[in-house]
Amino acid sequence: MKKISIRKIPAIVLSIAVVVSAFIPLSGFGTVTAQENGADYYSVTAFTKDQLKNDGWVSTVTDPSTGAVTQNEDSIFAQGKKNEFWWKFNSDGSIQGQGDTDCENNFCKAYQSLTYTSRKFEATEDFTLKLKTVGAWHSSAAISIGVQNAGDIVLSENAVTIVSNTANKENSEDGLYTMFGAPLGLEYGTQKLSTNASNNTVEWEITVTGGRKLAVTANGVTRYFDLNGKYIGGYVAFAVRNSYTTISNFSLETLDSETPSYDYYTALASISNMEADGWKSAYSENPQRDVAFADCDSVSKYFKNEDCGIIRNEVGFNWSSNNSYNNWEDPFQKMGALTYTEKQYKYFTLSVEYRVGDPGIPWPIVTFGQPNTTPEMFYKTTKALSNPTGGDSAIAIYPETEGTINIAGKHVTGVRKESTAFTNRNEWHTLTLNVVPGKVSVFVDQDKVSAETELSTEYIGGYISLMLGHSYSRFRNMHITEIEYDSFTENVNVADGSENWTPENSDKYFVPYGGAADENGNILEKNYDGSFNVKGKANINVTYFKKPESGKITTFGTSFKLAEDIKDGGIQFGSYTEDTANKEFYTLIIRGKDESTVAALTDEQKQNMVNAYLNWNTGLQDVWGSYADGTETYEIKVIKQRKYMWKDAAENNTVLQYAIRLYGDFASGNNSEVKFSAIGFSKSGDEISFANAFKTAAYGDYAKQFTVSDGVGKVDFVTLCNLGYVKTVGRAGVVEDESGKSFVTAYTNSGFEISGNLTGDIWLTSDTTDKAPATSGNNYITVILDGEYKGTYWRGGAGCRDNLKLNLDGGYHTVRVERANKVGEGNMRITSIEFNGTLTKPQINAGALSIEVLGDSISEGIGTGTSSDKAWDSAGGGDNAYYSYAAVMGRELNANLSVVAYAGKAIKEVREECYPYIGHGGVGNYNFSAANQKDVVVINLGTNGAYNVETRGNDTDDDIKNEAIALMTEVRKNNPNAYIIWVYGMMAPNQEHFAAYEAAVSAMNDGKIIAYKIGEKNSFTGHGYDNYHPSKDEHAAYGKELAEYIKTLNIK
Repeated sequence: MKKISIRKIPAIVLSIAVVVSAFIPLSGFGTVTAQENGADYYSVTAFTKDQLKNDGWVSTVTDPSTGAVTQNEDSIFAQGKKNEFWWKFNSDGSIQGQGDTDCENNFCKAYQSLTYTSRKFEATEDFTLKLKTVGAWHSSAAISIGVQNAGDIVLSENAVTIVSNTANKENSEDGLYTMFGAPLGLEYGTQKLSTNASNNTVEWEITVTGGRKLAVTANGVTRYFDLNGKYIGGYVAFAVRNSYTTISNFSLETLDSETPSYDYYTALASISNMEADGWKSAYSENPQRDVAFADCDSVSKYFKNEDCGIIRNEVGFNWSSNNSYNNWEDPFQKMGALTYTEKQYKYFTLSVEYRVGDPGIPWPIVTFGQPNTTPEMFYKTTKALSNPTGGDSAIAIYPETEGTINIAGKHVTGVRKESTAFTNRNEWHTLTLNVVPGKVSVFVDQDKVSAETELSTEYIGGYISLMLGHSYSRFRNMHITEIEYDSFTENVNVADGSENWTPENSDKYFVPYGGAADENGNILEKNYDGSFNVKGKANINVTYFKKPESGKITTFGTSFKLAEDIKDGGIQFGSYTEDTANKEFYTLIIRGKDESTVAALTDEQKQNMVNAYLNWNTGLQDVWGSYADGTETYEIKVIKQRKYMWKDAAENNTVLQYAIRLYGDFASGNNSEVKFSAIGFSKSGDEISFANAFKTAAYGDYAKQFTVSDGVGKVDFVTLCNLGYVKTVGRAGVVEDESGKSFVTAYTNSGFEISGNLTGDIWLTSDTTDKAPATSGNNYITVILDGEYKGTYWRGGAGCRDNLKLNLDGGYHTVRVERANKVGEGNMRITSIEFNGTLTKPQINAGALSIEVLGDSISEGIGTGTSSDKAWDSAGGGDNAYYSYAAVMGRELNANLSVVAYAGKAIKEVREECYPYIGHGGVGNYNFSAANQKDVVVINLGTNGAYNVETRGNDTDDDIKNEAIALMTEVRKNNPNAYIIWVYGMMAPNQEHFAAYEAAVSAMNDGKIIAYKIGEKNSFTGHGYDNYHPSKDEHAAYGKELAEYIKTLNIK
């Protein structure tokens, strides 16, 4: 139950307080004169003087003007001119208070009460109180719950009271009762309650559940109220004033105090209680014509409580004036909104009672999916509007007078389900709304009227609002229940500048390591405190799983993981627990059985399997065993947890996430549909405790089969990218322009990677476009198989079909293709691929550094060749980016590397012509989103001057400095958290503006921007074949040195 803070409510000038409270099983109830139906039930069939004493009833008189309480221990009180028993016990078993209308002093205004003190109830105990009152001339009856001390029923801070005839009229049971008490939080202090009394008789039934919900039934008519934090439980009591009211048929029954089936309840009967719960109001004169909702200072500005519910007040309109609904352009003007701001809901069930007033337009509206606590109007086309300005997110449900249901909004298919089921506008109806993945369903009065529609996948949930226009339509008695799933996925927008993000819903759900990833599918690091590293991320994709029961374990999901050593695919089963004390953890795996078979296994059967396997395989070797259980035989394996995926502390952890992986079981390629079922369990001595359920998966669930024969068919490469089976390497990607749609790789070390069970050769078809003048347009690609360099090959010009020359054996392999030569040779546009086998989704290099290098010919790997006559023949011993210092550095750090380098380009040219694009010649704008932000940006520029290579001899240090500052400013804008390292010293010192680089870095005044002079040699001795660029060996040395320096920064 949520905590509620309540404002102080002034004392009410009434004679008594009736208290309503929650109840749990009663103890010690009943005497020989009481009916005993068990410890949870107490009733009185006939009141007697001795019973009142024996059962723990305390008799008091309370002066309402002062609150003073007098206890009469012998149950006798002398009133004015008469000396009579205070309580009269009638022959029909009822009890009657004694008094007289001509009593002296204040007695005729005082209340005689009986408080049942044998049991004081806690705030969260549930109960039902029943009794019958019969009134007469000039008398009054009262019922109280939440009484803290006997007789303390007036001016009480904690009691709720129902009292009749507060004005002391002749007809005591005129059908109107008054409810009051601080726990009700009523705006005007009291609530009038019509009882439909017949012959001055009322049959009462008062029920409290969860310490929050109060139901008051009088003669079969029920009203609902919600109790705030002022209600703390207490005694029950009844009272009378003067001598003409009788009480009978008293019973008190404890209800099972179960967790309510709803998450949130409000009777909508108290504005102050609603505000304490987090309800806020807003108003718009014309929300569908660009008049935005504006927040109000208080709910009462446009709303009031009436008839145990909420209704618009009359502020701002007059039924007989031009503001009448008859003069409105459409039924959605002058709209007041109430928004529950404490929680956002995505999938849920909501029920609320509504009544369409007279006049009945505008209708009551329920909206959900509101993105902000200030609501937006839902999208709805009206006759007067061809292009309404409703919101993009909110979805609305609104019933019309006769029962027609409307569902509207941009995330649903609009529905109008016409109905004439209802004719009486003053009747209350119950609207039920169910929102589940893919569907919205609405029901009125169970199934008298119903409608449903499709729900878009773009729907992400939000706040719930109730809307009322200027009419007498109203709401009351609302429940919201969040629909729980074993798991669900949502997109999360990360606040600007956030370094860590902590999952919500942590009381019911957990997000495992691997359950949060950025837009590119990169898994986010999970910290000991359960938060995730979201530095530089704008949006993340998060999967929640239901937490295990206290002290237990859950096997929550399956995935596919590559083996780092044997390159075979493996199904992975994850388990999670929040209680590791004195326990060991294992996983039981069953092969070859369907879900229904393993689900039917009892804990005893599973325990017998485990014990038999452990006794047979005492060393826990990784082998399958056969276990016979009656007529059924199972292939089983038990694996002990030795490593972990995540835990909440380095030592003495209490929370643990681990996984087991089935390596080698897919090697033959024949069992893609075989089911593997796993369930985690803990073991403490001989005691074994299993997770609630098995998780089942097959290899075929994680593979995409392409039946393409060598030289016969082709798979469109862009389609393969869109399906998620291509991992982009470096500055490359899908581009659509006048040349069509293709995968473009232009800069060195850029390309792609695929993984799967593959046989034979792989062929690429590609074109070369946008080459620089005076270049051949010949491109070279480097092929890397399972992390090992296989060779660099020439590929031709337009329409070339090139063999990667792998001759694969059908096993699981990862194939990586990188651009080997300089960007000036043009864009290599890959259009199709041919292969035989099964692809799996690419593996993410989780936790690795993301590094980008901006440079010129040095960063392209010029100088790594063996001789000048082979300088541009990357396949024949010439310059090859695979051996560049940038590539060596990337491999040393196991980093995700991107290179943007162009031979002969100056600082300004790289900033303007290269850095913003995917390919050569301004092809394809690069996406500088948060998902693509880098951890490190290395800049190795300046050798070719500030502006261009032809004028570099005229460049001053200030020219170099200013252009360096401009470039670093641009890089910092796109990578707000990265280290920026300006590297210099790889070529001759007389052509390097060392002081200018250092001055530019200093001017940036940024602790993460560094000038770094590399290498010990500052002469041409030992340089490459041109005695100018670094040699292959120097590139290797520089790459390793730079990698070691980056390690000292302790970035990850």
